[in-house]
Amino acid sequence: STARCANQLSGVTSASSVFDCSDSKVPAITLSQYIDRFLQYTQAPKEVLVAAVAYIDRFTQVNPDGVRLAASNVHRLIATAFAVSSKFNCDQYNSNRYYARVAGVSLAELNAMERAFLRGMDYRFALAPEQYAAYAQPIEFLAAVVELYGDLVEFLADLVGYLRAQWLVQQRQQELLQRQHARHYHRRSLSLIA
Repeated sequence: STARCANQLSGVTSASSVFDCSDSKVPAITLSQYIDRFLQYTQAPKEVLVAAVAYIDRFTQVNPDGVRLAASNVHRLIATAFAVSSKFNCDQYNSNRYYARVAGVSLAELNAMERAFLRGMDYRFALAPEQYAAYAQPIEFLAAVVELYGDLVEFLADLVGYLRAQWLVQQRQQELLQRQHARHYHRRSLSLIA
């Protein structure tokens, strides 16, 4: 799949085709795990993540090709924005080969995505302090919620799954009872007719 996506990149003319390989599948890793992976393996400060989120937001708003966040492209957009943000905001950063390995894409794919991203942003990556704060506050809030309630969220998801399964069992039992009553009524009505 990755090889086919890389082959498709040779004729790419729009930014959206770089980020959306037609045969790609949504990665099994969650977005949260993907971001954690970048933070862990690159040792980048949180400011890189905040700027990357701001860049993605700006990119999806100003991109003439109409790139919109979707399950099929969000991981690739994060990988690209994270690499660009690291280079723009840090004195020391990793090579694209390293970012590609962390992202799970080929070097050719990351390079093509980075070129499309740079052009789509018109090479403008500076954030005013108030712009940075507007993105940092919600990200910090979400991180705190996940840290405080991460186990609770898993528990609630499990509970919802259990309750749904119980409801389905009850629905099936009710359907069986209704069929039994219908059969009984039908037999009784046949015996009265005969």
